[in-house]
Amino acid sequence: MTYIRIKTISGHKYGYLVDTVQTEKGPRQKVKQYLGKVIIPPREKESGLKQGSSKEKFLVNSIVAELTAHGFREKKGNLCQGKVAFSPSSLQLSKGKKEVVIRINDGHLCSHTIQQLRNFRKSEDIKKDGYALATAFLEAGLPVSREEFISFYGLC
Repeated sequence: MTYIRIKTISGHKYGYLVDTVQTEKGPRQKVKQYLGKVIIPPREKESGLKQGSSKEKFLVNSIVAELTAHGFREKKGNLCQGKVAFSPSSLQLSKGKKEVVIRINDGHLCSHTIQQLRNFRKSEDIKKDGYALATAFLEAGLPVSREEFISFYGLC
């Protein structure tokens, strides 16, 4: 099972992608990837309805709406808050040249969770797909309504 773990080192929070491995002595966690420094922006307002004609556009609109609700402002085609920037064209979150993790809505928005949503593919089992897609949205901290969820699933 892979999940995102937040570690506090010298008073700063950092995000890691962790995989659980079962050994004879019990479960052990293995760090697979460093995701970046964790930033927790305050929520300023509610995000609006998200729509898109393609999976990519829907995803960009969802992320932009959520980041705007957390105080990000548009500058030169990117959404920025202080030194943290989101590029809608490349779907990257960064602070300077380093990647960051943004903790929003009990989830972690970062390059890994965005790629999970971006790479989601339908299979034959609708129930399994629905669970996997809902989990991906929750892990990314992107709340979607039932209608938006069905719309995104239809675009996949």
